Amino acid sequence: MFLLLLALLAPGEGWTLEEAAARVADIDGVPVESIQAERVDGPVVSTATLIATGRDEIRRCYVVNLTDGHIAGIVALGVDCDPPTEVPPTDEARLEAIARATARRLIGERADALLWDTEGASQSTVTYVGRSEEQPGAGPSECRVDLRRRDGALLEFSHSPYYPPTSEARLQAADATGVAEAHFGEPDAVVASEPALRRHRGRPIWTLALFSEAACRYSEYDIDAVTGALVCVSPASLAPPLAPSASPTAEPATTTPPWALYGGIVLLCAIALGLFLLRRRLT
Repeated sequence: MFLLLLALLAPGEGWTLEEAAARVADIDGVPVESIQAERVDGPVVSTATLIATGRDEIRRCYVVNLTDGHIAGIVALGVDCDPPTEVPPTDEARLEAIARATARRLIGERADALLWDTEGASQSTVTYVGRSEEQPGAGPSECRVDLRRRDGALLEFSHSPYYPPTSEARLQAADATGVAEAHFGEPDAVVASEPALRRHRGRPIWTLALFSEAACRYSEYDIDAVTGALVCVSPASLAPPLAPSASPTAEPATTTPPWALYGGIVLLCAIALGLFLLRRRLT
């Protein structure tokens, strides 16, 4: 459930884990010592995952991009969203004002350029989406704010590049494969999953997988079909093949039960699926 992927007070050399924690402490109004922080170094970008309980007593997970310090996403943890027995009259204007103020607090003046609309609503929650047009020095962006209807509590936030549905892929499948192979770095790499073009919120993305038998490596790649940038890499190492016996009649040192081998394969598949779902959540 960990979240998705702008720049605010971005120092040239990147942000430290301590600076990210201080940023969250300032946003949530809590002591920095009370924040649980963990650094996640990825192949493309490093992020900080931070857990904090705000002044409203809601526990949230923050994802901070350590390259430029922007808040990439926020998710409320274990929040009861069930509507009360008697649903009070909804003040849509008040909730939209809360969404706008939340965006202004998290991404600064860039929120002023967003055009807001209601994307989804239920008795218990409401989602507001703000999108900006192309701006000098920065592309268009999309900001999503999920609020609990009864009190306006922040349930989820994300700020990411926005690609209109008309955005067309500029890279061909062969180009995307070349980008992946350059990152993979194994001379015997073969395409384990052919490039497939998909869209995520309008953004065209090539998805493919590479495999190296010599290195026992398998990695899935998401590549921006407009810019050629790596969006996400999900590596999963495979167990090396069993070494052959010294002679045809030699007894193996150990015998692996078939159920253990199958169990290992299932475990690897589960890990790969988990990484795949996490990647989808963050992108």
